[in-house]
This record gives sequence, C-alpha cells and structure tokens, in this order.
Amino acid sequence: MAVHIVQVTTNPHTSYMRKLYLRILVALITLGISVSSTWLLHRLRQRRPVPVEAAPCPTPAPDAQTEPLTYEEHNGEYPDDRDVSPWEISWFIDNHPRADLKKLWVRLHVKASDGYSDFSECHNCTTKLDSYDLDMEPGDEVVLKISDGLNESYRYLVFKDVADSTDRWHLIGHVDEWGKYKESQNFVVLSGGRMWLVIQGQSASGSGVAYFHNRVFSIFRNHLKEVASFECEGYQLGEETWPTKTFTTRILDVQNNLGVTRVKVEFNVDYSGWIDKPQDLPLFSKRQAAVFVSSSKARPVLDRSESTLTQRELDHIYQIDSMTEHDFLKYNLSELLNLAKRGTKPQKNWLKDLLKACDNSAGKQRLLAALAN
Repeated sequence: MAVHIVQVTTNPHTSYMRKLYLRILVALITLGISVSSTWLLHRLRQRRPVPVEAAPCPTPAPDAQTEPLTYEEHNGEYPDDRDVSPWEISWFIDNHPRADLKKLWVRLHVKASDGYSDFSECHNCTTKLDSYDLDMEPGDEVVLKISDGLNESYRYLVFKDVADSTDRWHLIGHVDEWGKYKESQNFVVLSGGRMWLVIQGQSASGSGVAYFHNRVFSIFRNHLKEVASFECEGYQLGEETWPTKTFTTRILDVQNNLGVTRVKVEFNVDYSGWIDKPQDLPLFSKRQAAVFVSSSKARPVLDRSESTLTQRELDHIYQIDSMTEHDFLKYNLSELLNLAKRGTKPQKNWLKDLLKACDNSAGKQRLLAALAN
C-alpha cells in the first residue's frame, strides 16, 4: 500500500502576525488585572468615616449690656461714702438715670429753685461735663450739666478745682433752667481777655409764642456772679393787621474794670405781615444795642447813655404780650414812614389796615399823610 505524505507549507508573514496579536492581548489582560488590584487595595486601606451625631442649635448668651436695669440700679441713692466731685456725680447719674439725689443736694447745700424741678428724683437723667478757666486763677472750673428732659428741667453745677485742698472740688454755685421747646444750653464767650459763662433757658411758651433768655456769669471771689440777663431770642405770631415779631441777639463785648462789668448786646428784630400766612410779607428789620452794667454789689441794669434802646423798649418790644399799638408806632416810626413812602403796594396796604385799627395820634397822622402822597 502506498502512503502519500503531503507536506503543508505555512506562510511566514501570517505566523508573525498571530504572535503579535497574542502578545498584545496578553499585555492588555495584564494591565487590566494590575489596575483592578490597585483600586481594590486602595479601598481596603481607606478608613471608614466615624458617624457624627447631629449637634443641637447653639443658644446665644444674653448680652450683659442689653439686660434691663433692676429697680435698685435705676433708683439708687447717692452713696454717703462717695466723693462729690463732678466726675463722680456724673458717673453715678449716668449709671443710675432714675437716681434719688436728695442726699446729694444736702451734702452740696443746694436748695431748690422756684419754678423748676428740684431734682430730688431723676427721670432718665443724663449729664455733660465742660472744663473752663473762668476766673483767670490756677485750677479750672468744671460745669456739670444735669438734664431731666421728661421734666423739661436742667441743673448746672459749677465746681472749682482746688488742687492744694484736702477736699479738692469746691462747689461755687448752681443754676437751674427750664427748656420746653429746646434743650437748655451753656457756652462761653471769650472777651476782655477772659472767658464768661453763658447759660440759656426758656422764658415763655404758648400758642404762637416762644421766648428764650441768656444769663451771663463770672467767677468772683469763688462765687458765681450773674453779670447780665436778657431775652436773647423770641417769636410771637401776629394777626392779619398786627405784625409777627421775630428777634435774635448777639453778645458783642464783655469787659470788667475795677469790679464793674459791662456787657454789650446787639438786638436784631424782624417784623412781617400776613397775606395768606404769617411772615408772607416782610415789613422791615431793626438793629439796636444795649449795654448792661453790674457790680459785685448791684444787679445788672441798662446803661441808657451807651444803649440805642430804652428800658421800655426792652420791656415792651422784646417781651411777649406787652407791645401796644402806641409802642409799635412810637419806637418804629422812622421805619414805618419809610414803608409808607417807599414800600411795595402790599406793604402799604398792610400799613393802611393797621392804621385803621389804631387810635388817633401824632404818629398815625404822619403815617397817613405819607401814604397819601
């Protein structure tokens, strides 16, 4: 039997490609196994997070400064063992706005003034401190202002700094004031080479009325001396045929010579009339000067020889409910004559209506004649 042997011949290129594909496949499988092993090992090494319990919401602690004051803190009495210096008094009142101050006034020998609060008990009082050299001697004076706005009252305590004394602070004096429409104020005027203390208060109030005054003080032999007092600002509403009056003042000069003090004050007054409302029709303005003279033994009086106004003008023009028709025509005749001759038609018409209501007088006849020309 014959056997046929057949020899198969393989293509060399095909064999090479098969080996190449096999190597690539093995490389990819190896890479996949390596990546998977690395990821699994990393996960196993990670720590598991510790579970966190929910914390309750924090409650804010109350602010000590906003806590309401107790009854004792509001109404404490001034301690007997506390100094009566202006700084101690100011601190105590600011921290006890409803304090009982009866004992303090006894210690300071302060008596209540007529017509004002006696400050025996405060109603939300506040304080303010100012330091000045009012007597041109060593040691400043301290002005302690106590304000009781609910009672519309104000008290000023003036202390002297006596550095070489066992009781360093000496109360020179006190001033009580009232202020309804605006707060009482204190300030100083520098004149004649020294400072003068000025305290402003209210003189009157009412329907269509507001009046304020200035009081000028000096320190004389460790005493508080009032050297002048005058109405410093005012307003009074007029009627249809009666003028509205507004005035202001300005301290021009204060001098002291051999114990005599002279205070010069400028007065500025504006008059206006009605059209539809008060002050719709400006009429005229007037400027005058007054000199007040006082001494250590005498209260301030008007020095007529150096003033351009009289005492009656002070009492009637620069006061409320005191200016009569006769006063208005007499003390403003030159200004009214100028209005009658050179005024506008509304001003002249207003003056005619005013004169109709006035009694017959020489001044009225002069004004009528001026209007007729």
